[in-house]
Amino acid sequence: MNNQKGFTLVEIIVTVVILAVLMAVAVPVSMSYFDDVNEKRILNEGQNVLAVARNRVNKLSLGGSYNEVDIASTNDTHSYTSSQRQEIVDKANGSGILTELVYFNSDVTRMRYYIDNVFVVWDGKELRIDKDFHIDNVIEVMAGSGSIMNEIKKFFNGHSEIDSEAPTAAEANLNGVGSRIRTFLLNQGMDIDNLSWTILKTNNQSYEFLICDKKITKNDEGKTLTAYSYIFAPDGTISTDGYASQVSVKVQKSTEGNYYVMRK
Repeated sequence: MNNQKGFTLVEIIVTVVILAVLMAVAVPVSMSYFDDVNEKRILNEGQNVLAVARNRVNKLSLGGSYNEVDIASTNDTHSYTSSQRQEIVDKANGSGILTELVYFNSDVTRMRYYIDNVFVVWDGKELRIDKDFHIDNVIEVMAGSGSIMNEIKKFFNGHSEIDSEAPTAAEANLNGVGSRIRTFLLNQGMDIDNLSWTILKTNNQSYEFLICDKKITKNDEGKTLTAYSYIFAPDGTISTDGYASQVSVKVQKSTEGNYYVMRK
């Protein structure tokens, strides 16, 4: 028994220090590796979606027809509707949301594809990942979702506004579409905890999306705030006229429940 030996305190300390140094080096390298793999996967999926979109545009050009396009500007630049964009994603076996697809002279000139909390962007020359979050992203992802647009169109058959602060249908005697849109955006990785928005139906049957870069509360009642305005059609096409223009909104208590909303 007297001949048994163990590790000394110094040996244990040295071993722990060595392991700590190895972990400090290995963990960042491993994380960087997995980030690179994930970015390559995202870019590959974006490339697949772009390839399917280009093939579709090319077929339209060869056929001499742009009949499936609903909106065309004077410079012959065309954009797809949300349902048409979803068809392209499905054909490419994608899991994201094609928020924007524009083509000119039989080729795709601009594409934005949202997947795993980032955008894959095609500017006509380069396919890249955009990790920056902008308020614009919220409206793009929402308008780019065919299922959400269908909910909005259905809701607006009998209503005139949708609010982010509205409670769920289970919490109040409401349709709950505002809550479902909020949940959808959160599930898509949208950072909306410090934002408030409302969707209004306009006189010409399009929709106006108002978004404020703060969470409105009871303390804001009666205040005038600055919000950003976006106009989009029932098919999810976002208008470039007045895009993200600043407007004044008034905070008031909702007539349907104990929550606060923005109104022009």
